[in-house]
Amino acid sequence: MKVNDQGTSDTSDDRVVGGSTFEFRLDDGDGTYEPDGADAPVLATVSAPHGFAVFNPPAPGSYWVIESIAPAGLDVAPPQLVTWGVPATPQNCVVLRSGGTCIADEDGSGGFEMVVVTDSPTGEVLASQQALPATDAGPGVETAGSATGSATWMSVIVIATAVGLLAMTIGRRRRG
Repeated sequence: MKVNDQGTSDTSDDRVVGGSTFEFRLDDGDGTYEPDGADAPVLATVSAPHGFAVFNPPAPGSYWVIESIAPAGLDVAPPQLVTWGVPATPQNCVVLRSGGTCIADEDGSGGFEMVVVTDSPTGEVLASQQALPATDAGPGVETAGSATGSATWMSVIVIATAVGLLAMTIGRRRRG
């Protein structure tokens, strides 16, 4: 999912935007993005005209999510490494920057893992940002309210995504 953060640390103004194209590559196991080396084969290129792209990994592993084309006016996000696995109990997971959260797959859909690719308008710098806000904290870093704020924000994303995916599935069934 591509999100325009409006160049602010306030998540209330974040918006899902369409127009990105993403590439997916299998990491060679070293966690270093090597586009001309061991991570070179592109497994899939997927467009996200409405802000969402779907990639079904061929097997569990660590995959690079690369935004190769950004929507007009937005920076191209840096490559993001995401570990995908098949849990014993299906879950709905959201990965945001280097952190993430999962909730039980209560609708029986088999679960999903969503990577949120967040970027600012072209050339924008968060100059006024002295410290990372709760939603930008790295893994294992607790800031005041970070656990609650991030979990709430990610829960909203999971629910919105589930509703969107359900609507897309129903639309496809009606067309096909």
